[in-house]
Amino acid sequence: GFSEIHKAIWLDGPIFSWNFDKKQWNRCNFQTGYEVILKTLNSSSNLNNKFLEEWKYHYNCQKKSFSKFIQFFGITQDPNSLNYIVVMSYAKKGSLRKCLSDIIKFKWQDKLQLLKKIILGLKVIHESNLTHGDLHDGNILMSDNHNELFIIDLGLCKPVNDSQDSDNEIYGVLPYMAPEILRYNPYTPASDIYSFSMIMWEFTS
Repeated sequence: GFSEIHKAIWLDGPIFSWNFDKKQWNRCNFQTGYEVILKTLNSSSNLNNKFLEEWKYHYNCQKKSFSKFIQFFGITQDPNSLNYIVVMSYAKKGSLRKCLSDIIKFKWQDKLQLLKKIILGLKVIHESNLTHGDLHDGNILMSDNHNELFIIDLGLCKPVNDSQDSDNEIYGVLPYMAPEILRYNPYTPASDIYSFSMIMWEFTS
């Protein structure tokens, strides 16, 4: 595959503030370390602009709505393979797809709250003049208490007015793809809404 996912413990933990008295960073390690996900990008010793754009889009959306996008801490490099590694916070419940069997048993009020959180995250993307391009239940993660949802994988994210399709290929998960995309039309915010409607349908099945 293009990447490998590993769970790790960040012993020091991420920085959250500066301690003026001790003249050092305060970190979120909870005395036992901070759980993170390491996404190793295979054959990535030379970064390209497409990779950097994905994380630029993610970081910009994260700044606008911290609770709607998985926290992106930065990029490091494997000293042996020289592959780049993305460091992100860990969502204990995993993907929405993995949690669907539990979600369909929720009360409608709770289902609607989850759907509202997804659409608010999508709203941030669209208000940033972007489209996600690959929204499906595998690209949404859940917190350990089912209270928060995080949109991930902005690899196909692009500006709304960017209709270039250099390789004339279609990418995505077929059941979530709008009909116009299958006809090689440009991706638009409406295409993301179609993908969201398929997630709504899943909540009712």
